Amino acid sequence: PISEGKSTASIQGTLIDVTDKKRAELMRDHHARFLNALLAAAPTPIYYKDVEGHYLGCNPAFEKLTGVSMEKMRGKTVADIWPGEFAQRCREQDMELMRNPGIQIYDNLVPTATGQPCHAVFYKSTFNNIEGKTAGIVGVLLDITDRIQAEEAQRKSQRQLADTIDFLPDATLAVDKDNRIIVWN
Repeated sequence: PISEGKSTASIQGTLIDVTDKKRAELMRDHHARFLNALLAAAPTPIYYKDVEGHYLGCNPAFEKLTGVSMEKMRGKTVADIWPGEFAQRCREQDMELMRNPGIQIYDNLVPTATGQPCHAVFYKSTFNNIEGKTAGIVGVLLDITDRIQAEEAQRKSQRQLADTIDFLPDATLAVDKDNRIIVWN
């Protein structure tokens, strides 16, 4: 209102206490950073995809194994990154898991950054969104290349030993601690 040539102004406002909202946001951000730190610290390759099979993310161990950065991978399918038999098998396994949510375990050769494929066991599981509906797949890879190579070396050594025993000119046998015959020519 204006009176006697002077102007007066009034200010109106509403104060809203946002302390609880800010605290919840800080907790959510802290929780997200903590989960990201855990994922990054995991020594095994981990990735996650949406229900259509598009990569949502991965950890540094997955990037190191495959040689594909998370930025390049995000939003793409396995076929966009690794065409061929590997992609086909992964896609088939993903679709089966989406049809039958739960856990899936299988082994496969994985293309790597070095160019030498690694033998890996895939441990995959569906995960749900906050409404409880299937939202995608999380996968963990266990590199078993060293174990496969060790087993092959052991088989080769056993074949060589068996061949050596078979070609000995004299009758030869080996017994265990209970005097049972375990190898003979």
